[in-house]
Amino acid sequence: MGLFNRIFKGKDKKAVMGWRFIKYTQGDKAIIFGIEPMVGTADLVYLPDEESWKNCAPDWAKNSYKEIISYIKLIPWNRKLQWNISPTGFIPDYNDSSVAAVAGSLESTIGGRQMENENLFKPGGVINHEQAHEIWEELEKRFAQQAQGEVKLLVSDIIPNSVFAEVSLLALKGNPNVHLVFMKGVGNIG
Repeated sequence: MGLFNRIFKGKDKKAVMGWRFIKYTQGDKAIIFGIEPMVGTADLVYLPDEESWKNCAPDWAKNSYKEIISYIKLIPWNRKLQWNISPTGFIPDYNDSSVAAVAGSLESTIGGRQMENENLFKPGGVINHEQAHEIWEELEKRFAQQAQGEVKLLVSDIIPNSVFAEVSLLALKGNPNVHLVFMKGVGNIG
């Protein structure tokens, strides 16, 4: 990462990658970009386009679109990634101690947090991308197999070939302790 460090001088910048996110921090401020883990193909990283960034980015980052996006894209992550740039109406503002895990997700569990702390996707990781993916996919399967109760899903949010569609959803369908409710439309599930 010598060339990378020479291009991006500034000790207050860093980025970490989890199973479903990239967290970019600058000082005590942070922005989190979502990742959709996929099966058999590159994982999808969702990035806002420049116009959305201008309208929705937190003030501290408004004028740093190219710098921040270039920074995270140039890191030699231990992962196959496809960068998807598209309009978005929301770019959340976090601080450095913010947690990227969604409540009720695998990553919000004790085991999920422990796995995130292993930093399996960092450059020069101790295992390769495929091995890291296998571990996370197995955890997703076990998490879904242990779920209980009603699980509401927006049909429009199920992405073909995603780990959710190919691993988690199959495990949820096979779980006798789960009642799946498929909903059409867009919005929050409440």
